[in-house]
Amino acid sequence: KGFAKGLGVGLLGAIVLPVTGAAVGIKETVHGAINTPEAVKAHSEDKEWDADTKTYIDYNLVAESDAVLSVDIEARFKNLNIEGGEAADGGSGVAGGGAGR
Repeated sequence: KGFAKGLGVGLLGAIVLPVTGAAVGIKETVHGAINTPEAVKAHSEDKEWDADTKTYIDYNLVAESDAVLSVDIEARFKNLNIEGGEAADGGSGVAGGGAGR
């Protein structure tokens, strides 16, 4: 009885798994073909893919550098107790509260 059950499951898997793999492969190929024109256009416009927003963006290193360098470090981290490793207000000092880290 166990042999027959194992044989049946194995045969079913031998059919279902390749068919599922082929279906996923076809879906991904179609998805890629649909997205290719947008990707080619974005590349020709020197845009970059932003994984956070899942869109193409005009990346400007100078603007990002200005934004980063204009941060007032003292004001940004004034509530941190560096020696104790905790925020003076009892928080973690990590964006989002640091929960689950």
